[in-house]
Amino acid sequence: NKEYSTAVDEYYDYMLVWKVCPVFVGQQQEMMEAYVNAHTSQVYSFVDTVDYFNNARGSVYPTSNDGEGADGSLQADWPMPYMYVGSQTTTTGGNYEGSGSMTATYRGPYVDMVDNCGTDSLTQSGGINWGGSGGTDCTTPGFGGAGNTHSSRSGFYELNKIMEIARSRLPNNSWLQGRLRSNMNINNSCNAYWNGSINFYREGNGCGNTGEIAAIFDHEWGHGMDRYDVTSGIADPSGEGIADLYSALRLNDSCIGRGFYLSRKCSGCISCTGVRDIDYMKKSGSPFTHSNAKSSCGSSVHCIGVVYSEAVWDLYKRHLQSPPYNYDDNTAMEIVTRMTYIGAGNVANWFSLNGTPGSSGCFSNSGYHAYLAADDDDGNLNNGTPHMNAIFTAFNEHQIACPTSYDVKDSGCPNNPNSPPIVIQVISSDAQVTLTWASVNNAVKYEVLRTEGVHQCAQGKVLLGEVSASDQLTWTDTGLQNGREYYYIIVPKGQSDSCYGPSSSCIAAIPSEGPYLMSCPNDSVVFNLKYTTSPNTRQCTIEASSGWSGTVNFACSTSGTFSGVSCTVPSSIYLSGNSALLDLTIAAGTSATEGDGTVTLTATGGGYSTIFSTDVLAGNYGIAQMASYSNGSPMCATYGASCDSGTLLDGRGTRGPEENQPNTRDGVDCDGDSGTYHSDESLDRLVVRSLNGDDMIEGTTVEIEATVWAWSTGSSDTLDLYYSNSNDMSNPNWQHIVSKTPSGGGQQIITAQYQLPEGLNHVIRGNFRYSGSRSYCSRGSWDDADDLAFVVRPLALDTDSPTGSPTASPSESRVPSSEPSLHPSLTPSTSPSRQRSALPSTKPSSEPSLTPSISPSKKPSLKPSTEPSLNPSLNPSMKPSSSPSSSPTLPTSRPSVSPSTSPSQSVEPSFEPSDSPSSSPSTMPSLLPSSTPSLAPSLQPSANPTLWPSYTPSLRPSESPTSSKNPTRVPTTSVSMEVLRLI
Repeated sequence: NKEYSTAVDEYYDYMLVWKVCPVFVGQQQEMMEAYVNAHTSQVYSFVDTVDYFNNARGSVYPTSNDGEGADGSLQADWPMPYMYVGSQTTTTGGNYEGSGSMTATYRGPYVDMVDNCGTDSLTQSGGINWGGSGGTDCTTPGFGGAGNTHSSRSGFYELNKIMEIARSRLPNNSWLQGRLRSNMNINNSCNAYWNGSINFYREGNGCGNTGEIAAIFDHEWGHGMDRYDVTSGIADPSGEGIADLYSALRLNDSCIGRGFYLSRKCSGCISCTGVRDIDYMKKSGSPFTHSNAKSSCGSSVHCIGVVYSEAVWDLYKRHLQSPPYNYDDNTAMEIVTRMTYIGAGNVANWFSLNGTPGSSGCFSNSGYHAYLAADDDDGNLNNGTPHMNAIFTAFNEHQIACPTSYDVKDSGCPNNPNSPPIVIQVISSDAQVTLTWASVNNAVKYEVLRTEGVHQCAQGKVLLGEVSASDQLTWTDTGLQNGREYYYIIVPKGQSDSCYGPSSSCIAAIPSEGPYLMSCPNDSVVFNLKYTTSPNTRQCTIEASSGWSGTVNFACSTSGTFSGVSCTVPSSIYLSGNSALLDLTIAAGTSATEGDGTVTLTATGGGYSTIFSTDVLAGNYGIAQMASYSNGSPMCATYGASCDSGTLLDGRGTRGPEENQPNTRDGVDCDGDSGTYHSDESLDRLVVRSLNGDDMIEGTTVEIEATVWAWSTGSSDTLDLYYSNSNDMSNPNWQHIVSKTPSGGGQQIITAQYQLPEGLNHVIRGNFRYSGSRSYCSRGSWDDADDLAFVVRPLALDTDSPTGSPTASPSESRVPSSEPSLHPSLTPSTSPSRQRSALPSTKPSSEPSLTPSISPSKKPSLKPSTEPSLNPSLNPSMKPSSSPSSSPTLPTSRPSVSPSTSPSQSVEPSFEPSDSPSSSPSTMPSLLPSSTPSLAPSLQPSANPTLWPSYTPSLRPSESPTSSKNPTRVPTTSVSMEVLRLI
């Protein structure tokens, strides 16, 4: 608190010191550092600067104790995550800080193992190693107490891992933050059960020890998840199916409890030695339906649960991995895992057991409707969901869907990412891994997921977090066990959490106390084989850690669909506590062929290895051309792979205003001047491009991409697309391509394809109109017509280099095709085709839509005189007028539109008579619309909404039960709850 009124020297004393980093004979991982007075040789400090982590570990059965493969055999030195060691809690990798002797038990913040064989306790220094042994039941390694059994070790690991996955999906669920008691080696056999705690039996009577089988841990835990999700209580008509699903999605295995039977298979199963198999192709070959359950299950909840667990497994393994989706297994697993953790929480009754097979999912909180709600991208199920067809098909095959609640259609996720991220760098260091990846077109954000163990990426994953596409595309995962292999995928997401692009390949990394770091520029390498290409050389930095000295060896390799692409790198560099630069050269030879792939640089030295990868594209790319204004409209006077109007067409007439209006080749003004810029209609951009990235050539098919601004929901607007190849470009001969309606309001992208006719000079027109009939110049008050002119390469061209093409017709007369072949798409594209990185792409707007997500059920007839507000008024039929007062001749109302174009209102089906969830708590979210939906959708949920009132919380549920259903923490010794047995 002393005032600084004098010199700094009054408060500090300075000494000249040497910083000394000695290396001693026999020194291994230590990094010694001393500060020594340069005059007196007094040593002020002498420390080992390495931060030492200790680790808690033990031997675990990964999946089963059946001895089948690596996952059925004891695996040594697996981490004990979230375990109390002394006063500390271990990390996900079992790490804790400290030195000297410390004591641990099989107890932590989330799991408490109570073994009937005896108590457990282990005191060690330099880490905790619970070890392993042969045998089963009460056999131990001879230390750690009588409770140091296979069951306690395997159960502690597996339960913490599935709970870590669940917390990453439902971070606000209070039950997942508490401690679950697990009673092991109960002196009984052939079962396990949930009663508030989870309980497991010993081996006997032809059954294995259920406390040594991961799927049975996960199944019994799943009952707790069902009990304490949003709709508190075990779901009807059976909670067994959802418990099976949590287990199957964690282990990626439809066989529930492999190894339960020691010498036989489950009833009707082809290969499963567990209690049942939820993949019908591994049993009878036919789906187990609602009708089958009514006729054969009686009151068996385990039999009844198979109906819907099979449906969800089919959704994951069959329908999402088949056309038109064709997701890879990792992406399909993430989609279904997300649906299950979010959707299942809203289910009070999966289907009406006593209802009619085929429509037994026709009530608000059925499993079918919960999965649709979890999949929805815009809060409006009336217009479909991204995967509605797949969900309906999966549930309908088992007779538990609802064919009448909604028109079944896939929709949403416009401009979705459609290519997997390329991980370009993996840096492994002490207890952590850092991933860096390349951007993907149209990705809004990326999810980073991690798993571990013998199945690599083929099992359930922890959602580590999300990275915005606008941020640096890197993620560092910490708290890992050194020397253990971890596996990662990166999943690109579109404009909603339901909008998935394909995941990256599975990336493996082993954290270790690396002696050096390697970093390289991560931009992609593109070789245009149409022209002579120069090698691409990038400089990587190799930096020693903590004064490390030694030789680092390097090797590089190429892989991919191309050929003739090579890489070179120096063979080694010696570091002496410093950093060095490394040249990585990538070249495409004269014989290189088109394709894509990666170049991988590997560095090894000092018992450590790290890699860097970069994306390489090789192709015959044309040059993307930007249009400039010429002769009445934007024009590209040189041929190339694409022609883009850029911002030249933005706006409509005086609304914007539109630059160089009217932007038509013939000079005819087709633009209306009513309304408001980017509230009412406008055609803002036109792009035409080849499909293969090469130059546009006469006679080939090209794609048109139009960016429009649609009013309200877009359902009243239409884009008419035309082309002309008239030699007189000022007098186009318009030929209709296609007419399309936007899929929503605000900024929308509409695509279509057509075949270029003969001729070098071309022009396309977009006529964006409100209501009315098809026209290339409709002249409505809210309509906008714009042209884009461009030239293409002749079909036969000897030279490889593009040249300026004439703007007038060539001297050689060309006869245009009288009937060109057209290939328009019949529906608006939700994902325009992507070009290689050398070509232009359209980035979707990052601005939120300010338009209602539900189409009004009546067409507007008047435009009010007020400006629009951000929240729609109670009368969406009124559209604000922005007509200037000085122009009274402009129309002030929209013309009438046929109501036949409006989506019909859905009426909530009746509840099934005998299995109606009338006993469900009143706070259960409703998942079906009211029979009289409001005409006033709001951007903010109202207190008493009548259109999908409970939909918003179902997208990302609170996970904590509401106050009327919120249970107190169940005591670990409680047996007062329902008892749910494994079989």
